[in-house]
Amino acid sequence: MQNNEFTPLGALLPRAINHYNLGRQVKGSLMCHHFRKLAVQLWDDSIDECLRPKSYHDGVLSVSVVDSGWAQQIQFKKNALMEGLKATCPEIPLKSLRITVEAFSS
Repeated sequence: MQNNEFTPLGALLPRAINHYNLGRQVKGSLMCHHFRKLAVQLWDDSIDECLRPKSYHDGVLSVSVVDSGWAQQIQFKKNALMEGLKATCPEIPLKSLRITVEAFSS
C-alpha cells in the first residue's frame, strides 16, 4: 500500500535541523536576516553598503559597519533594534549587539 499524503516542508525542517545538529546555525541566520529587515525599516534600502550583520553566538549579534559614523547610528538606535529583534524572534535570546568598524569588500 502506498502513502499518497503530502508532508509539508515545514514539518520536515525541524527534524532535519535536529538530526544534523544545525540549530545554532539556523538561529544565527534567522537573527541576521531579521536584523537586515529591521535595519531597512529604520534607515533605507541602501543600508547593505553601510552595515551588515556578521554573526550571532550565545545571545550576541555582531554587526559590522563601514565607519565610526555608522557605529554611532547603531548606538543611537540600539534599543529600537534590540526590541524589534526580540519581538520578531522571541525564541532566540538576544543579550547585546556588538558593533565593529571594518572595510567592506565588494
